[in-house]
Amino acid sequence: MPPIENDRPIIVFRTEGGPNIGLGHIRRSMTLARELQKQGATALFVLPKDSVSLEILGREEFQTTTITTDKDVDLAQTLKCMESAGAHAAVIDAYSVLDFSRMNRLAFTVVIDDLAERSLPVDLIVNGGVDAGSITYRAAEHTQMLLGPKYSLLREEFSADPARRHKQDTERVLITLGGSDSSALSADIITWVQETLPDARVEVVIGAFFSGATRERIHHLTQGEPLVQQHDNPTHMRELMLACDIAITGGGQTTYELAATGTPGLAIRAADNQTGNLRGLSANGALRWIGDCKDGNLKERLAGALLDLAPNRRAREDMSRAGRQLIDGAGTDRVARAVLKRCAA
Repeated sequence: MPPIENDRPIIVFRTEGGPNIGLGHIRRSMTLARELQKQGATALFVLPKDSVSLEILGREEFQTTTITTDKDVDLAQTLKCMESAGAHAAVIDAYSVLDFSRMNRLAFTVVIDDLAERSLPVDLIVNGGVDAGSITYRAAEHTQMLLGPKYSLLREEFSADPARRHKQDTERVLITLGGSDSSALSADIITWVQETLPDARVEVVIGAFFSGATRERIHHLTQGEPLVQQHDNPTHMRELMLACDIAITGGGQTTYELAATGTPGLAIRAADNQTGNLRGLSANGALRWIGDCKDGNLKERLAGALLDLAPNRRAREDMSRAGRQLIDGAGTDRVARAVLKRCAA
């Protein structure tokens, strides 16, 4: 990674994505990187090699460097990239990074973290989760913390007023389980929604890391079916959310986008690290956590929740209002300003 010769602060992002990790880290790192560049910085990415992740970053014209996944070599290569770029700051959004001591000495260090399962003696911790205020971090005395939904990292368009109009009956249902679908649930959910709400239009999102078998099942269900449409890794997620009356979602970053757009959501937990999101959002009335992807009675739970929520405009309005009150969509701007302020100090 060659040095960049200008007077813009240089921010190096160490993140990762893949079939087992999904796109959450990549997406929110890109979101913060875009905002930092908008506010006058230069963002560079360092990550383990993954063709899909690199393609996504390449489409946004970010400069990238790939590193090995061996933890000791990983750190050395990351530090070398930071040194050669003349980094003013490093933003770490990867659970695999554990040693921050040498990184701290080299640049202002930011960690985006959801779990507080490791020691984080860094300069700034960002956790935009609804439950973040109840988490205890092992940090340094000087560590600044930006915690809670005020700091959720969403793209700029999610800060706009959604101006949603709720219909009496549910006409469109969005299915969006995230960048990957390791349990191959999306196709089943299409069938369950059709059985429960046969007149509703179904919009299903295919994530970048969906397996070929899952894609084929979805394609088979949607082919020749006028009420089902598939969207392959779409860039117009906000528009899709606003067009739908209810979303069936995984428990990751998408839940905050749904809240920001006032989209009533029925959420399914796909991983343990989604628990805090789902507990906090459901406690605040922004969505309903209906179960886990491995639950044997998930079909019955989903059908029951749909039958309850679909004809209930008041309940959907309440959920929409709660989500928008919780997530205003301006968190990325706040975090970017905090990072650049510390870089300039």
